[in-house]
Amino acid sequence: MPDSPLERPNPYLLDRVMSLADEAEVYANEDIYTESGMKLLAQGHKLTRALQEKLALHKLQRPLVQTLGVQGGVTREAISLLAQTLIEEQPMLEPICERGGMHALAESLKFVPLDQVSLLMLTLAHRSAGEAMRHAVLVTMVALGVARRLASPAADLPVIAAAGLLHDIGELYVDPNVLEGGHVVSPDEWRSLALHPMIGQRLIRDTTTLGEQMARMVAEHHERFDGSGYPRGLSGPSISRAGQLLAVAEMTVGLLHKALEAPIRLDLALKVISSGHSSEITGVLREVLANEPTLQGIPLYTVPNVLAALNRFIMSMEAIQAALSQAEVDADNINSRELVTDAEARFYAVQRAFLRTGMGSVPVYEITSALFGAESDDLIEAMGIVEELNWRLRDLARFVSLRTGLLLPTERNGLDTLLRALADPLHHGS
Repeated sequence: MPDSPLERPNPYLLDRVMSLADEAEVYANEDIYTESGMKLLAQGHKLTRALQEKLALHKLQRPLVQTLGVQGGVTREAISLLAQTLIEEQPMLEPICERGGMHALAESLKFVPLDQVSLLMLTLAHRSAGEAMRHAVLVTMVALGVARRLASPAADLPVIAAAGLLHDIGELYVDPNVLEGGHVVSPDEWRSLALHPMIGQRLIRDTTTLGEQMARMVAEHHERFDGSGYPRGLSGPSISRAGQLLAVAEMTVGLLHKALEAPIRLDLALKVISSGHSSEITGVLREVLANEPTLQGIPLYTVPNVLAALNRFIMSMEAIQAALSQAEVDADNINSRELVTDAEARFYAVQRAFLRTGMGSVPVYEITSALFGAESDDLIEAMGIVEELNWRLRDLARFVSLRTGLLLPTERNGLDTLLRALADPLHHGS
């Protein structure tokens, strides 16, 4: 969780602030005081690297992001212009946002209710991760397009837009190395990453004027309708409708990125991986995309795709089963024993699900032979099954990682092999 207003600035946030100050004019928009009343920087003065150590050592009277301003930072006009650019780059935005309304949606971003603090945080995210702003605007456009198709009240659209832009703002508190593409995330790193929705919620609630509804949406953007999401594992009606919408928009943007790398049927891809999301919301998207002429006749999966996903699942299952059998937890270590017991129960639930599919009871070479003779729709169904199984493994990995984070260092003894076995599902998940 993020530091409270009286605690020291988060080191990763502070590094990002200082990096921004190296290339732009970051200044104090009010006097900055330590908790004890010592003035660190007078209003109007520029922030420099010389002040970094003092800021790192002292608790502040007010959160750092509330006390700073920046010249040449992200503006609503720049966000709107980026949205117009993305419309040209991402043809799938056209059917989602409706042909006659997508440019109006982009134009509406000039009026999103963002305050000075939220614009500063967007500037920090944009300067420290080049694709962060593009991703945020894409999620926002998809969320707005779907919201309009669902006939959401007009008054909700600005809130949805602001939450879309800020949904990953909690990543400002995460080690940037963890966020780099290709980085193999360890269980400890994943725990910090998994908390970014809650960090974003607190940042919006405690440092901006944007309100609790928007903060809740940000907190829920990785939750799943079936309860297998994170960080709280909420399910069904426990997730706000707006939060469900943002979660589906995030998932859809992930598919849009894949569509640029390889031709896939987005409507069918949504069907395959959307079981954990609101069927009402994903149904609207599937209907829109299924009628898109440019998608017709494009294959979604090949046999190698399905086999690679299946083999990854089987190898992970074997490694986790071996690790669970080798876990050596002291008899008097109640918390660790409960963790292993709960992990075993979840593992065997996944194993039973695999057996029920029929694929878990036959040799892989027989599955391979069947797949090479399968029709396209059969491959889609097979991949849907395997992707759901892999998702359940990632859910198990997230569960163990988060629970391990609550243990004392001495209580983690004997869990190293299990955590290593869970690293692969975490690496392939989000």
